[in-house]
Amino acid sequence: MPTVQIQLLGNFQLTFDDQLVTGLNDVQRQVVLAYLVLHHDVLIHRRDLVQRLWSTLPLTASLAVLDHAIEDILRVWPDARRFLTLTPDTIQWPSDPSYGLDVADFKAAWASAQAAGQAVDAEAVEQQLIRAAKHYRGALLPTCAEEWISQERSRLHALYIDTLTRLVPILEQKRNYAQAVEFARVLRQHSLRYEPLHRRLAH
Repeated sequence: MPTVQIQLLGNFQLTFDDQLVTGLNDVQRQVVLAYLVLHHDVLIHRRDLVQRLWSTLPLTASLAVLDHAIEDILRVWPDARRFLTLTPDTIQWPSDPSYGLDVADFKAAWASAQAAGQAVDAEAVEQQLIRAAKHYRGALLPTCAEEWISQERSRLHALYIDTLTRLVPILEQKRNYAQAVEFARVLRQHSLRYEPLHRRLAH
């Protein structure tokens, strides 16, 4: 069965059957694919989608942008037809066992860490926090400035900071200072209030 892996955290990347799909570096193509996979299994009306993505454009113009983006996606990645369900009025990316998304993996690991914490399973908490930290390779589509993605970007980044804030003390307690310093450095870049923590671990 063909497999798709989509990376939205850090930089956009899509692989199909372990082969990198090139030609998806256009921001409009990435925005359309990102919205669809983040709202998978939801039947989306094209008019609603374009109002969400390009609210400043007239409806006719935004629908044309969407049509052009979809045509480009299908041109550079013909196998997208196996995943996209298209009608004149709607568009959908369904959930599929052969489809992987780093955002979903990150959120699942964070949620698992929360559940393990409630179950007082310290080992599972550490494992899931480390898993979440590895999945978060950077901000959600940093080159995209649309409001909807900015909101989701901020929410995911907040979850990442929460992940590191909980993970660093665990690593420090286990004397895994190399990883603790690495993550503390990220926290310091986020806010100077983490400077004492980083300084203590770095020395």
